[in-house]
Amino acid sequence: MSSSVDSEALDFGQRSDVSLRDMARVLFKFKNKILLVVGVALLAALGYLLYVDSVFEAEVKILVLLGPEKFAAMEALHEDDFSVVFQERGENIANEMEIIRDKAIDLRVLERFKQAQALAEAQEASFLKRALREVREVVRDVKEVIKWPLYQIGLSHRLTDDELMLLELQSALHVEFLEITDIIRATFRHSDPEVAAFILNAYVEEYLTHRMQVLGNTQSQGFYEEQIERSAADLSDIEERLEQFRNEGAISSLPVQRDLILHEITRVQSDFNANQRELKQLQIAQGIINEVWQAGGQWIETPDLKLSLPDYSSLDQHYMELFAQRSELLDTFTESSREVRSLDQQIAHLRDEKARNLLAALQTRKTLIEQTLALFDEELKVQRAQLQELDSRERRLNALERERNLVETSYLTYARKAEELRISRDLTQRQFTSVRVISPAVAPALPASPNKKLIVILAAFLGVFLGLAYAAIAQFFSHTFEREADVERVLGIPLLATFAFTDRSD
Repeated sequence: MSSSVDSEALDFGQRSDVSLRDMARVLFKFKNKILLVVGVALLAALGYLLYVDSVFEAEVKILVLLGPEKFAAMEALHEDDFSVVFQERGENIANEMEIIRDKAIDLRVLERFKQAQALAEAQEASFLKRALREVREVVRDVKEVIKWPLYQIGLSHRLTDDELMLLELQSALHVEFLEITDIIRATFRHSDPEVAAFILNAYVEEYLTHRMQVLGNTQSQGFYEEQIERSAADLSDIEERLEQFRNEGAISSLPVQRDLILHEITRVQSDFNANQRELKQLQIAQGIINEVWQAGGQWIETPDLKLSLPDYSSLDQHYMELFAQRSELLDTFTESSREVRSLDQQIAHLRDEKARNLLAALQTRKTLIEQTLALFDEELKVQRAQLQELDSRERRLNALERERNLVETSYLTYARKAEELRISRDLTQRQFTSVRVISPAVAPALPASPNKKLIVILAAFLGVFLGLAYAAIAQFFSHTFEREADVERVLGIPLLATFAFTDRSD
């Protein structure tokens, strides 16, 4: 019975038919705890806001007037001359941003930052600020104690006060480029608005000074002049070698020479192939004649090779006459008769004579063709060697021209850079800088962070959410009867009466 009741009670705790009235009852039941969770969240948010300092962000904007993507138009010396000189300046926004981020500027600003920090701490502060300052000091000391073992085993490095302040400087400074403009925006964040504005103006001042030193470097001019002189000597040398090579090898007619050699190679190759085909036909004809001759009995016909062979018509005619006589004798005599055997001997002698003459003529023609093929092969080797020599000279010419182009490009590049540097130095000497500070940084009136309203609202929402979550979970695992119908549904017995809960003390 007990297990049945527990199972039914569990089913009761997991029922899903929850009405709006039930939800209101649950909220009212756990109202104190929900309010407690919300209060804790708000107190945590307020404690965080009290612990962290308000951060003020000072801002300054720098206008970049010239850069490689723009041309500076400068008037000529004569006022009546309306011609304008366009010259590219060797600087751009990316360069300016890198100069601002230079660590040398951080080191220069560090001393001013120390002084500003000391003055800010020396000012009389309220009791709350002094207490928070003491709390931060304690937290920092605790962190140092925790990190002390790491320092001892070499897993961490202890930073000096100057290094910590330098890191604070670098993290507080932010430089960005405003899109679709020529403006660089620099900001500095600090808990004291006066310090933020003072340090940012110090950064801008040191940046302008450092920039003048970088762009006014006179050693670069000497480097470029030395490279120009060296490139000019190399260019003169390669031009001389190129001219000499052209004069020695008749380089101006290289395409014509190539066409002539290719045409000659094509002609000789065609003749070589034709003679090879003719040689093949001769070899086949020799094989057929030898085969027929060795077989005996059959007359050897003159092969139709479309060649200029001797005339064997008289031998063919004599054979036909002897063959006709033999046929007539066979009408009277047998094949073993003396008269028929005499004619057979004459016919065999005639066959042997024609075979030897044909083979001798074909061999003579074959020897001539083989000699011709050897001559053609030698000529092809000579022509191909000439073509390879021509290709080698052309490659040499291309290599010299590429070398000349590279040296010429280097020369023009160094000349352009030297001219840019000369104009930049001249403008620097005249104090004609290409950047303008739109307005100096001023102490901001309102902090940039933290957003106190947003933090309090988020803390309140988080507290309400956690309180409701606690109430829902607590109600889900509660087996208490909330309604009269729950008793009848779970226990299966009718409810006779209900009594109000009364404390014994009452």
